[in-house]
Amino acid sequence: MQKVDKQKTTKLNYAQQKKREEIMNHPINQFLSAKNDDGTVKYPVAETLMTYFLKNPDLVLNDQRKVYAYVHEFQWRKKNMIDYKFDSEQDEGRKVKDKHGEIMSKKDCYLAYLSEKINLKAVLANLRKILASDLLGKCDGNVLTFDQYNSFVLEIERLIKEEGYDLFPKHLEMIESL
Repeated sequence: MQKVDKQKTTKLNYAQQKKREEIMNHPINQFLSAKNDDGTVKYPVAETLMTYFLKNPDLVLNDQRKVYAYVHEFQWRKKNMIDYKFDSEQDEGRKVKDKHGEIMSKKDCYLAYLSEKINLKAVLANLRKILASDLLGKCDGNVLTFDQYNSFVLEIERLIKEEGYDLFPKHLEMIESL
């Protein structure tokens, strides 16, 4: 049994080494790891780029921008949803207009309300994905610490809670059918 495990480990190590060699043959890695004959860095900008790659705040900042954009979209869609719901319950005095500037019918308001409600769920799903997968995966202690991540997620949870929703619900809520 141990002999088989050693063979698997040897094959795995060989495969990992081959993959590492393949990655190191990429132009960017050749540039970053190039050395002169005396062992010094061949291209001085390579050190600057290496530091940039290791401590790049843009990836974290881009995810935070996406999160705030989704929060804004969530708030906007919720406002629209409330307007559509109110007008779908009115027999007269509806005020929501369609893209042609005409007042929407009661049925159209209801369909738009359901559409916005479904879109709210999609926005929340995108928020959860960015927060739980993308941004958490970038917590490395240098650019983004766990404390910074925690306070950011708590702030986003607060914003969503103010709108009457849970960012991370504890139970499944089914989507209404048309």
